[in-house]
Amino acid sequence: MIRAFPTKKGTGITIYGDYYDLTILHDVIHEIAMTLDAYNESQCGKHQLLMNFAYEIRKAKEQSRKIEKFDIDGEQVTYYGAQIIWPDILIFTNVMRQYAGYLALDKLAQSTLYLLEYSIENAMLEYDEMGAKDLKNLISTGLYTDQKYIFQIYQTVHSEFISQPTGKRRFRELNDLLRAYISPFSDLNKDVISDLEKSAKEFNCRVLDIEVGTFPDIVW
Repeated sequence: MIRAFPTKKGTGITIYGDYYDLTILHDVIHEIAMTLDAYNESQCGKHQLLMNFAYEIRKAKEQSRKIEKFDIDGEQVTYYGAQIIWPDILIFTNVMRQYAGYLALDKLAQSTLYLLEYSIENAMLEYDEMGAKDLKNLISTGLYTDQKYIFQIYQTVHSEFISQPTGKRRFRELNDLLRAYISPFSDLNKDVISDLEKSAKEFNCRVLDIEVGTFPDIVW
């Protein structure tokens, strides 16, 4: 069964499962990602987001990330895990839910999505109930990810979040940070896109080809 726990410094979650659990989750993510055209400018950013998520889950099931033993009903069980920061997992789940509705997912796939979302909420509440009160409403819905430059916006949020000091204050401010950057009606969202378009013109490239932000080592 998929399980999730907050990381030690509250930077994100570790999603755990056995090989079978993670294979199913990877397949569901990949199936949804394949509904998106990687060469369509309006869809490629969302496709890339889901492929990033699928990659981390695949590396986890290959035992290339976290390996932990859990006591389940008195039996030691080895689970494999992947660490993902809070803003990333919220953006990933919003994209997944947006496109899952277009697919005839079977009951196993649907239950996997619900279990993932349930596990994320539990991890939030375990880390900080006050911060989770608002933030849990952004699991799978609440973020407008249907944007052409969503991958660049995601990179901006990712960079800003991991650059801030660790702790519950950062977690409690994440709801406002996400809404400010991702809402297409916010001034910050418009400023980011305007800066991206200026940079693309300056370097004679597409906005979609620009990598945004700095990426220091993550303190989990």
